[in-house]
Amino acid sequence: MGDDFARSVGQRIRALRELNGLTQAEFGARIESPAITVRQWETGKRQPRLQMICKVANAFHVPLSTLLPASQRKGGA
Repeated sequence: MGDDFARSVGQRIRALRELNGLTQAEFGARIESPAITVRQWETGKRQPRLQMICKVANAFHVPLSTLLPASQRKGGA
């Protein structure tokens, strides 16, 4: 894992947030995380911890695998 993982997860978080019409601040409030942290995830500057990835998935009502790069999913390549 590393920069590519963080960037990939961040892109997925951003796509889901925008699809749901939320600002970074609104989404951050929903998951109890500052907007700056959401921004850092979305730009790949910071990698969310697994606990937060789970919280994001729950907030959007999607499976955890939705947020993970294909290489991190079971059987993914």
